[in-house]
Amino acid sequence: MTKNKLLIYLLLFTLIATFSGCEKAELMPQSTPTASAEITLAPTPTPTPSPTPKKFDANIVNIPDEAAVDAMEFEDIEDTPFFVEVTNTEDVVLVEFWSESVTYCAVVSETLVALSENTGVKVVRVNVDENPTLADDYGLVVLPSVYVFLDGVQVNAVLGQAPYEDYEEMIHQYR
Repeated sequence: MTKNKLLIYLLLFTLIATFSGCEKAELMPQSTPTASAEITLAPTPTPTPSPTPKKFDANIVNIPDEAAVDAMEFEDIEDTPFFVEVTNTEDVVLVEFWSESVTYCAVVSETLVALSENTGVKVVRVNVDENPTLADDYGLVVLPSVYVFLDGVQVNAVLGQAPYEDYEEMIHQYR
């Protein structure tokens, strides 16, 4: 019976090797070939420097306080500084709602200045202590908050602090 099992295993192995495209296994061990030629390494390519990102002047606009805006007596909301700054561009506009009493606001402000310098994006800053009605109009809950506008329409928001890359990715998403 053992002889029959061995023949069946050998037959199965041969069939599997034949149909799977494998070559027949050799029972004799082969000697290891010795290298007769020298190996030469390819020259190491020199790294090309990455292009330096274009620097822009920071395009930061501060919205005047509510009392000053009210004193200007605008007839239409379309004439108010906030509305003009957010809608007078076909590019992405970031609106930063901030307060001096929140420490993270300073960090986000620095990030947005660097972002404006590196990408040319316009940043409109709204101090919520001076503009509480505007903050209420946008249902502001968290400080700092950065709202993303495209063609005068809010398309996204970042509530709280976020890394530089997140803001940069958003800008590229809407450009």
